[in-house]
Amino acid sequence: MARQRLNPNWILKWLKDPQKVQPGTKMPSFYPGGPDNILGGKEDLQIEALRDYLLSIGRGAPAPLRSGCGGGEGQAIKK
Repeated sequence: MARQRLNPNWILKWLKDPQKVQPGTKMPSFYPGGPDNILGGKEDLQIEALRDYLLSIGRGAPAPLRSGCGGGEGQAIKK
């Protein structure tokens, strides 16, 4: 559903700084300060991965792969 309604670039901006996109929103900001043990601590890659996941929901896509999550590189995430 998100992929039909939302612009992928807007999602990146929203995840990076929701207050800047929509002041007063209840969405918390996790960046800067994302986890160091996911995708090598690279926040831009983490945000892109979140966006890609949101856009894949409901598409029947294969399970996303773990990458640097500390629990088996390249393993599908169990739902």
